[in-house]
Amino acid sequence: MITAKQMGKAVISILQQPEKAANQYILVASLVTTQNEILAALENATASTWKVLHTTTDEQLHEATESISKGDFGGFFTMGRA
Repeated sequence: MITAKQMGKAVISILQQPEKAANQYILVASLVTTQNEILAALENATASTWKVLHTTTDEQLHEATESISKGDFGGFFTMGRA
């Protein structure tokens, strides 16, 4: 996530130092968080414990492929999430 103000600062910095930015991917963020931090905030805000399902990318891709092969094209959403 990034604010317009932070994006503006990043663009200015890049334009002022083009040699450092040349042929580079540039990651700009105003806020960086993890799923666990978001979960903790939600649990705190709702005063409840949320059920967490741990899965792997391979499991998600397998589930998505099975769904799609059965004609359930919602599997594409699962594939995108994986």
